[in-house]
Amino acid sequence: MRHLFAVITGATATPTPETGIDNSNVQPGSWYGIILIFLVVALIVLIRSLNKHLKRVNFDENDES
Repeated sequence: MRHLFAVITGATATPTPETGIDNSNVQPGSWYGIILIFLVVALIVLIRSLNKHLKRVNFDENDES
């Protein structure tokens, strides 16, 4: 279908521009590690808080309010 559309409209594929950066040597860096650690700690805190609040909830089966 795409090939047919390209033939009808005369569209050709455009090459990606050369940026001068070697993608095989790009690494996440130290900020990635810091942000990842922060997110993991925040997730652990949120899960502990959720468990604490769920233990306080009183689940009555006959309560219809």
